[in-house]
Amino acid sequence: PGSPTTNLLTINSSILEDKVGGGLVLQQDEIGITTTTSVNLLLSYQIELGNNQIFSFGLQGGTTSIQHDQSELTLRFLDDPDFPQVEERSSSPNFGAGVALMGDNYYLGLSAPRLLNSEFDDGVTNTTIYKRHLYATGAFTKELTSLFVLKPGALIKYVDGSPLSFDLSANIRYN
Repeated sequence: PGSPTTNLLTINSSILEDKVGGGLVLQQDEIGITTTTSVNLLLSYQIELGNNQIFSFGLQGGTTSIQHDQSELTLRFLDDPDFPQVEERSSSPNFGAGVALMGDNYYLGLSAPRLLNSEFDDGVTNTTIYKRHLYATGAFTKELTSLFVLKPGALIKYVDGSPLSFDLSANIRYN
């Protein structure tokens, strides 16, 4: 009891001869007295450039709702003025966008799944819950022999107020 829980439902489909994609993402996280619920609609489109290259882009929009239920706290003094036994709610919109270029042996991508900072305002304080995120990613494949293929990749992440972060990876595929 009291452990964090996450519920996630995603629905997506490709339509119009695999050129357009659409989706819905519903997510709910419960941690302590805080419940965060997000609903996002997604839309994507891809363009064939020739030479087996595809350029695609996507947009998403939705809302994030945060609820604190302080009546669920176990307090030593029930009349503590710093912990009123109330339920507080706040909602904020979310928009995101991304682009990708893919070929037979590479991909490059740029995305911003959160273009707006999400804030929680309980009437006393205003707290930033989610900050703008920016991602750049890429990878390529290189045939080493007829049995081995190398695939190095990189992800660069930036979040407002945090240092730039890098993830590097590589895998070798056999046969």
